[in-house]
Amino acid sequence: MPSTVTMNETPVRTRDLERDLSLAQAEIRQLHDTIGALRLELELQAARTQQKVQDAVAVAGSESLHLKATVSEVRVALEAALAAKDLGVETAATEAGKATAQVRAIAAALRDELEKAQAEREAAVQAAVSLAQSEISQLRATIVALRDELEGLRAASEARVQRELSSAQSEMAQLRATVVAVREQLERERLAFQEEKQGLERRHRDDIEHLQKHITVIRQQLEQAYAGQR
Repeated sequence: MPSTVTMNETPVRTRDLERDLSLAQAEIRQLHDTIGALRLELELQAARTQQKVQDAVAVAGSESLHLKATVSEVRVALEAALAAKDLGVETAATEAGKATAQVRAIAAALRDELEKAQAEREAAVQAAVSLAQSEISQLRATIVALRDELEGLRAASEARVQRELSSAQSEMAQLRATVVAVREQLERERLAFQEEKQGLERRHRDDIEHLQKHITVIRQQLEQAYAGQR
């Protein structure tokens, strides 16, 4: 019975190890999917940032055209009003400089935001890859440990089965020897019983023969006595 329980426990332990291995592989696949989704999200974020930059550049171009038109109008006004319009020209030039500086500041801010987003994306990807590699290393170590444990259990099971088999064979040999001894004892008792039976039968026959002889003698004596009376 102990060997049967051990052999039943080994497949259960094997199925548990296979299930843990399957779960580990599923986690690895899920991790790859997560990395792919993160990479896609970062690429979409970069695309949106690039679109913002393009929109800002377009707005800046539109404002620049508007400023050029304004400068042309001012130039016409200056040519028409001559010296009386110098102050207005200077004011328009100052406004144009402010607008240009504002556009440049917007472009610089967008460039900084793009570089920051790219740096954050690279850092996130690097962190995800590092985490994935760490988890894969841990999973590999777990798989190796589980494989070693399974091999140890298999070896222990085989050794236990071998011991049980050896014990069973020894017990069977003892039982065979006991059966032989009992058979020999029964044979001796049967022979003794036969000898005793034969002895009883001989004594019985001897007693019957003796009784028959005794009866014959008595019958003869009776016949002689009866003949004497006549």
